[in-house]
Amino acid sequence: MRKNKASVIFRVLALIVVVVGLSYVSSIIWKGKPETIPPPAELVYDEVMTAGQFGEENNLPNPLLKQVFGLETKQDLQKPLSELGMSRDAIAGKIDKAMALQAEYESKNWVKIPVKFALWIAFLIVIFILMKKGKVTAKSRKWLYLAAIAIFGVIMGSDPSPMGTVKDAIALYGGRGVIFLPRMIALGIFLILVLLVNKFICSWGCQFGTLQDMIFRLNRNRKDTKGIFKQYKPPFILTNTIRVTFFAIFTVVAFLWATDIVDPIDP
Repeated sequence: MRKNKASVIFRVLALIVVVVGLSYVSSIIWKGKPETIPPPAELVYDEVMTAGQFGEENNLPNPLLKQVFGLETKQDLQKPLSELGMSRDAIAGKIDKAMALQAEYESKNWVKIPVKFALWIAFLIVIFILMKKGKVTAKSRKWLYLAAIAIFGVIMGSDPSPMGTVKDAIALYGGRGVIFLPRMIALGIFLILVLLVNKFICSWGCQFGTLQDMIFRLNRNRKDTKGIFKQYKPPFILTNTIRVTFFAIFTVVAFLWATDIVDPIDP
């Protein structure tokens, strides 16, 4: 028994070291930009400025100016700000939202994202079919978990992440009042999957949930009937209360102080 317990401890520690180490290497290879909301810019503003001069003074590209001011032609850049029918605060608010969306767009790898989602959907379909046919055994489950962790948690850079998508969508809207359409599409897909297959998405479609289940299974006997170390399942009402309370606090803080309290600890 002591040997079995020592083996469990070793495998758990080895798994954590490997996942953290390879994830660090993966983050260097992909070189993803941080998904941070830029702070509101301090604008140089004068009513006598033209839209083009305003853009030059504040290092704003012409496409962004056209979006903010509703300009239709290049000649419209010569219009004074006083003729555009917008107050300084309104201009600042629109620029703030436009820059938040631009930063969100630029933080994404638009080559990797569709590949990841296609592989992810295919993987979930295969797992669902195997489970329906009773082909997922105690032994094969661990290998399938390991494959999910390796592909979507490490190689693909911990995406697509269901909770990350929910969290970031709320944080972006609460912080800047903008909706990033690709993220909302992803959120819609996740919500549909949760509606159709419930906890299946937490165990197989969420990288962090898959890692948690993998660690849990390492502490099971070969028949997957009991834990080598004693295992305890907290009451659902307790765990769900913690989840709901934390989610409520996160949402309130995001809307009132434009702060993402999860980001500093997000793995």
